[in-house]
Amino acid sequence: MNSSSVISDLESGDGFYILRGLEVSSVEFVCDYVRIHFDDAIIAFINPVYVTGNIEAREGGPGFRDAICSIIGKKADDVCIVEDMSMDIKFGETTVSVSLKPDDYLGPEAATLFCRGSFSATI
Repeated sequence: MNSSSVISDLESGDGFYILRGLEVSSVEFVCDYVRIHFDDAIIAFINPVYVTGNIEAREGGPGFRDAICSIIGKKADDVCIVEDMSMDIKFGETTVSVSLKPDDYLGPEAATLFCRGSFSATI
């Protein structure tokens, strides 16, 4: 990966950095998208979601539910956005990624973040 293609969350203004250190309280499956609930934030993934680490799975594929639910109770260690590739949220050895590839967009945004009493952000 070319370091120049990595977008700093602070530079992009998306605000997804606020997830760092927050604990996942639940995962919700809503029709054709997935929501991850944190302490005081919810992120909705609209584009395809992948889980990598000890268990690897793609949204809609075998093992996806178990793979993404494995992050419940874990804290987000880091958020990394790679332009036109993915936004990755790291939880120890497990990474949850949403595709940012232009062909994967199902609407105007790939993911939306809602923070209780604070702000929202989209990517």
